[in-house]
Amino acid sequence: MSFRARLVLASAYLLAVVIVALELPLALNVERRAESEFQSGVLGNAAILAAQSHEFVARATDSSVRRLEQLVNETPRTRGERIVVTDAGGRVLVDSEAAAARGAQYANPERPEFGVALSQGRIDVRRRFSDDLGEDLLLVTVPVVENSQVAGAIRVSAPTGAVQTNVHRSWLRLGLIGLAVFAAGLALAWFFATWFARKLEGVRDAASALGRGDLGARAPDDGPKELREVAGTFNNMAST
Repeated sequence: MSFRARLVLASAYLLAVVIVALELPLALNVERRAESEFQSGVLGNAAILAAQSHEFVARATDSSVRRLEQLVNETPRTRGERIVVTDAGGRVLVDSEAAAARGAQYANPERPEFGVALSQGRIDVRRRFSDDLGEDLLLVTVPVVENSQVAGAIRVSAPTGAVQTNVHRSWLRLGLIGLAVFAAGLALAWFFATWFARKLEGVRDAASALGRGDLGARAPDDGPKELREVAGTFNNMAST
C-alpha cells in the first residue's frame, strides 16, 4: 500500500471515529428532547383542561356536560389528540371523537391508567400501541379534583408517529452533515497526502538519477522541515 493511501485511510478512520463520537450523543439528545417536549405539551393540555373543568365534571348534569364538551372542543389539539373525560366512577362524560358513548364504562382492566388517576389520584403517563392507527400512542391521564376529592379523570391520547418522523428527519440531516464533513475531510487529507507524496517523489527521483550517474542530481529542499532535512542530507551526500 502506498504512503498516500495509508495517510488517506488513517484520516478516514480518524474522521469516522470523531463524527460518530460527536453525532451519536447529539442524535440521542434530539430524540430525548423531541419526546420530552411532546409529552410536556400533551400533559400541559390535560392539566389545563382538568383545572378548567373540575366543577362541570363533579356535577355531571346535562348542562355541565354541554359546557364540558365546549371546553374539550376549545382545547388545542395540534398533535391529533383524543380527549376522554370520565366521572369518578370511570363512566364517559365526553369523548372528543364521539367513539365512546356517554355513560359507557371506561375504567376497566384494559385501561389501567384510569384506575391510577381515579383510585390513587395520580397523573399517569404511559405508551400503548394502537391497532387502529398502527402506531404508538402517548396516554396522559390526569385526575380531576373538586374539594380535595377526585371527581373524575381526563385522558389525552396522542399518536407519536409525527414525533418519530421529525426525529428521523433530524437524524437524516445530521447524517448528511456528517457525510459532508467526512467527504471534505477526505478531500483535504487526499490533497495533503498527494502534496507530501510528491515531495517524497522528488527525493526518490533525485536518488534514482544519482544512481544512474547523474552527479548533478539534487533533491528539492522545500516543503516541511522534516523533508527539507532529508533533502539537505541527500544533497550534502551527493556533493561529496
